[in-house]
Amino acid sequence: MSDEFLIVAPVVRSEGVGVPVNEIQRAINSICQQTTADLNVLASQPIPPAVFSTSFLAYFNALPTTLPGTPGVIWNNGGTLAQS
Repeated sequence: MSDEFLIVAPVVRSEGVGVPVNEIQRAINSICQQTTADLNVLASQPIPPAVFSTSFLAYFNALPTTLPGTPGVIWNNGGTLAQS
């Protein structure tokens, strides 16, 4: 079975200061594998209504409250979800 979410690690081509390429690549690979696994666990479980409403409220409150200049942007129009 393939993953619903798959995060592919970029290839590291140069060394960091005092850190070899293989250590950087291993860390990036590990983060991508953990993120893929976590997203698939989340995707396979229903979200309780209380968690969804709390998460959506946090998202909604983080939206801009003034009309964005770019068309198609989602924004909070005085408590109503709107698109510019």
